[in-house]
Amino acid sequence: MKKLVLLIIILLFNLTGLVGCINENEADTLETKKQIATEKQITSEDKHNDNLDSNVIIEKQNKNKIQDVESLIPTGWNILKSAEGDLNKDGIIDKAVAIEKTNKTELDSPRNLLIFFGNKDGSYTLSIKAEKAILVVSEGGPFGDPFKDMVIDRGSVLLKFFGGSSRWYKRYRFRYQDNGWYLIGATEGGFEELNGEMVPDEIDYNLITGDYIITTPKDGELIKMKGNKKKELLNLKDFIANEALFKSPKEILHNYISLDENIAMEGEQTLEPACESTEDFYGKWIVHKDITPGGIPGIYGKEDIDQMLGTEIVYSKEIASYGEQICKNPFYKKTIVEDNDLIDMFNIFYRNIGIESHKGIIVDVYKDNKFTEKMGVPIGSKFIIKDKNTLILKGSGIFLELKRIK
Repeated sequence: MKKLVLLIIILLFNLTGLVGCINENEADTLETKKQIATEKQITSEDKHNDNLDSNVIIEKQNKNKIQDVESLIPTGWNILKSAEGDLNKDGIIDKAVAIEKTNKTELDSPRNLLIFFGNKDGSYTLSIKAEKAILVVSEGGPFGDPFKDMVIDRGSVLLKFFGGSSRWYKRYRFRYQDNGWYLIGATEGGFEELNGEMVPDEIDYNLITGDYIITTPKDGELIKMKGNKKKELLNLKDFIANEALFKSPKEILHNYISLDENIAMEGEQTLEPACESTEDFYGKWIVHKDITPGGIPGIYGKEDIDQMLGTEIVYSKEIASYGEQICKNPFYKKTIVEDNDLIDMFNIFYRNIGIESHKGIIVDVYKDNKFTEKMGVPIGSKFIIKDKNTLILKGSGIFLELKRIK
C-alpha cells in the first residue's frame, strides 16, 4: 500500500514538471514571434521614412563629409574674395571664389575666378575657371587695387571694379544658363564734373533684352538716351576684364553713333522761358528743417544751418530768390532721376530724404535759357520736388526741407 502511494506521488510530480516545461516553451515561442513582428514593423517604417524624406537621411549620412572650399584652391594661391548662393537653381549652395597667385617676384600676380557647384553630399565641383575676369593691382591706377567686390545676387555673379584718375567704374553680371556661364549685364562709366557736382558718364547694358541706357553730361546738361540692340552673349571663359565692351558715351555722342540707329531721349525736359509757363513749384516757400542724412559731408556747420531755417524762398516766372538774393527772369531745367542715378549723384536714395519713390524730379535754376550759368546763390539753385507743398533744397552737401507758405 505504501509503495502504491509513493508511486502515485512520483507520477504527479513528473506531470507537474512537464506542464511547467510546456508553458515555458510556449512563452519563449510567443516572445520570439513578437520580437520578429516588431523588427519587421520597424524595418517597414524605416523604408517608409526613407521614401518620405530621403534628403534628410542623406544629409544625416553625409553630415561629416562637408568639403572646405579652401581645400579646392590650388597650392600657391590665396583667396581674395568669396561669395555663396544658389547659382544653378538646384537648392544647393554654390561658391564663387576670386584667387590670386602668391608670387613675390612679380609686380602683378595673376588672378582667377573660380565657380564651384555644390553637391548633395557636401562636396563641390568646379564649374568654370576664368583667367582674365579679375583685374590685377596695377590696372587700378592711382586708386590702387581696382577689385572692389564680388557678390552673388539674384542667382548671378556680380563683379565690381573701381579705379583710375578719372574715377572709372565697371560692373559685370554673369549667369549660368544653357550649360554655360554668360555675361548678361554690364555697366561701364566714370564721373565728370557738371555745374560743381560729380555726375555719371556711363552706359548700362542689359544683354538679355538688348536694352541700354546712356547717361552723360552734354552742353551743361545731364542727358539720358535709351536704345535697344541685341548682341550675342559673351562666354565668361572669353571675358577679359581690362578690355572695354562698348564705346564711351562721349564717343557715341560725338560721332552720332549709337548701339542702335534709334535713340530715345529720356530723363530731361528743357522748359520754355519761365514767363511762358507755369509750374507746381511756383510760390513762396520757407526753410522748414534740416533733413541731411547722417554721414553726408558738407561745408556748413550746425550754426550755419540754424541761420538758414526760416529763410523765405520764391520761385516764379519773374524771379527766383533766396532771402535777399534775387535772380530775375530765371529758367528752370527739370531732370527725371531714378534711385540708381541719385546714389551716384548725391550718395543717397530717395528714401533717405523722406521720398517714398524710386524716381523723382530735380530742378536746376539758371540765369539763361542755354542753362550755362546757374542762379548766383549758394543755396536755392537746385531742389527736388517731393510734393505740391514740399520741396527739398540741395546744396554743398546739405538737404533742407521747404514748406509752402499759403
